[in-house]
Amino acid sequence: MNSIRIEAENYQYGIDNTLGNSGGEYRFDDVDIASSNDVDGGYSLGWIEWGEWLTYDVTVPISGEYQLVSRVASAVDENHNFQATIAGKQENFNFGNTGAWWNWQDVASNTFTLDAGSYEMRLDMFSSSFNLNYLELVPISTVNNNNNLIDGGTGNNSFSGSNGIDTITYDAANSGIFADLNSGKVTHKFTTNSAQPLKIMPLGDSNTEGWGSWDLGAYRDDLWQLFINNNFNIDFVGPHATGSEGFDSDNAGFSGWRIGDITNAVDGWLNDAQPDIVLLMIGTNDILREDDMSTAPSRLNNLIDKITYQLPNTQLLVSSIPPISRTEEQQQQVITFNSHIPGIVNSKPAFGKDVTFVDIFAGLTFDDLQDGVHLTVEGYNKAANIWYDAIINKNSLEDNLSNIENIIGSRYNDVIIGNDGVNTIKGGFGNDTLTGGGGSDNFVLASREGIDTITDFVVGEDYLVLSSGLNLQDITANQGMGNNINDTWITHKGETLALLTGIEASSVSFLDFA
Repeated sequence: MNSIRIEAENYQYGIDNTLGNSGGEYRFDDVDIASSNDVDGGYSLGWIEWGEWLTYDVTVPISGEYQLVSRVASAVDENHNFQATIAGKQENFNFGNTGAWWNWQDVASNTFTLDAGSYEMRLDMFSSSFNLNYLELVPISTVNNNNNLIDGGTGNNSFSGSNGIDTITYDAANSGIFADLNSGKVTHKFTTNSAQPLKIMPLGDSNTEGWGSWDLGAYRDDLWQLFINNNFNIDFVGPHATGSEGFDSDNAGFSGWRIGDITNAVDGWLNDAQPDIVLLMIGTNDILREDDMSTAPSRLNNLIDKITYQLPNTQLLVSSIPPISRTEEQQQQVITFNSHIPGIVNSKPAFGKDVTFVDIFAGLTFDDLQDGVHLTVEGYNKAANIWYDAIINKNSLEDNLSNIENIIGSRYNDVIIGNDGVNTIKGGFGNDTLTGGGGSDNFVLASREGIDTITDFVVGEDYLVLSSGLNLQDITANQGMGNNINDTWITHKGETLALLTGIEASSVSFLDFA
């Protein structure tokens, strides 16, 4: 198993003795962060003082013996000390002057035992005047021939199995997963809180507000419907409501407005609404009203900085503007302006700004324009789908897997795909879609855990594994009807467990169960 790196700047909560970020980088909390000047090219904590503390979320995939290794530096001649607490175990780190503020050294803890699971780790600073780049949770034994059960956690992790037969479980996941053992990728699906909606501010001009009688909601009504159809809890926010009935019409789109107009007004809107996500598409009227387009990228850059400075924890998605077909000069101005946006956006994350580029222009043609400027109904629908995909992708976490043979899904609806080897796949709770891939695969069925749809069951090669509480003598295989006439339902005492697609019920026998 690989080491687990915990970057010092990626804390969850904490207390810092001084106001503001003395390093001025990465985040805008009251914790001091600067470039590390280390070989990793990342960030580090600095200006550390006695009494400060921070917490981190840590997922331990495999139970075993571990050691914490801290990456530290100081130019001060005194004993420096801090403590890490995880799973009730306290590990102390002591070191002196490392030779310079950026002369990094590794300091290791004692060896300790951790069970697989998710933990909160707390760092308590017992001295001042040192820098901390990261900690690594290092497995002591690098060779493992056991059959491990690995906790998949809640996303953005890398897991590597041993030389044995390893199983990863996503029982602790916060949402459904899309898992593909062949590619080694597991995506945690984006989800929202049923008790607190995700606030989204559509920000821009008339292609956000809506224009003309053909589509008063622009892309917003289509985007709203996409969220509703997929059971997301969303609240559109903004200073006014425009559009037809039947959707949340709040927005910050204003017909005829240019980049500068939005810049002058946005502070109050952001303060009032406190959006979680801002969708920014602006610049069309700078072209139509013949503003100086040579400075338009700079104006957009300043607007992005203004939004991210006021709401540093808000996601800002910045889109290219749609095409304009009225004159050849305007067509080229759109292309030139749009060409600057990716570079502007991509420069922001290095400064801790959560900004993402979305290319709506690339998804549209002149046929999607109603009047040469505003989109048709179909064009707005295309724009809505591009925004939707960008939001989902931005908020979907991903794991990387290697050397893992078996998988257990989450408590939600999952899609799980095996590889060419022999896999054991259990969907877990929810209505799951399971595909074994090549090889002789085992599909685990359980009572009261939803209905599994198995897409590639091969009679005589794959097996249906019955969990405890299920008896083979009570299993029935029934031919489907209607849309499922070519499929087979597997039931136990009247409870539907699975659907085998493309399988004749008469071909299923007790030999297919294990």
